Amino acid sequence: NENPLGPSERVVERVRAISPEQISRYQHPSEKLKQELSGFLEVDESRLMLVDGCDGGIEIFAQTFFMEETEVAIPAPSFHRYRVHSEKMGANIRPVLPESGYHPSIDRLKEIDSDFMFLANPQNPSGERFGVDDLRELIEGFDGHLILDEALAHINQDHTTLVSENVTVLGSFSKVFGLAGLRAGYIFSDQTSELKKCSSPFKISSVAQEAVSEALKDEKHLEKTRNLIETELSFLKSGLRQLGLDHSDSKSMTLLIDLSESEFRGRASELSSKLEHKGVKVVEGNNFSGLGQSSLRISVRDRESNEKFLRLLSDVLDNPIEIKEMKGEK
Repeated sequence: NENPLGPSERVVERVRAISPEQISRYQHPSEKLKQELSGFLEVDESRLMLVDGCDGGIEIFAQTFFMEETEVAIPAPSFHRYRVHSEKMGANIRPVLPESGYHPSIDRLKEIDSDFMFLANPQNPSGERFGVDDLRELIEGFDGHLILDEALAHINQDHTTLVSENVTVLGSFSKVFGLAGLRAGYIFSDQTSELKKCSSPFKISSVAQEAVSEALKDEKHLEKTRNLIETELSFLKSGLRQLGLDHSDSKSMTLLIDLSESEFRGRASELSSKLEHKGVKVVEGNNFSGLGQSSLRISVRDRESNEKFLRLLSDVLDNPIEIKEMKGEK
């Protein structure tokens, strides 16, 4: 689920221009970069903290606030690293299963009695997204601290306006910015002074900081990426429907294929193996807590890759479709 376009050319050029001296020196998180990021997000700079991706943010938060007997709610299915970092600190995990579909409802989440809750928005693996009003309702009803993971967001969701004493937002430069290999992200929180006490002062590299600074300035690449994701996501959804396959209501660059009404119901691993034999790698749903052997996660790529995937999937299902006649539907 990386950016199909990769990083912008401006970022590549800036990284190439980094001097050997800069690489050889230690560098703390740049105050100038924090200023640039606060301007980009339109948030208070003092509440920002630069980290090594969303995973780094999850780790720091867990190390700072979790301990034995801490209750951590994790909606299922979701990113497995929430559980990994929580259990490492001895916290008790409280999985929250959906009533139906791919994530619990806001009403269900409001009922949860726990100290903390991780919530990816958009969700990983489904790509489905809660609206700001839904999240405000959750915040009003949930007594613990909400950690909102926006790693898969590719549009302005305005969720930084929700940050308060009981809400933290995690952001990433891995996906829409195309910098996954450089490990860069941020925490937006009222708890940054406490978080810094448990974090290394060298949490984000000098190379990553240079790349992020340039990526924030390349609005054309961001817009091109957003348009590509939305167009190709629509294209994939249309193709899956023509093949008679249901899918999650994704608003991101990843979505789930529902095999429960297909001949591969309960046999996602078999379909995955057939596709991999043809040169296409997908993720089986049972890699995520709460999903069984009737779903696959796929990612939005470029048109050529998406067409190839649909053709190969059509071959495996023995259900021909005419790619040229397909039209994306939003």
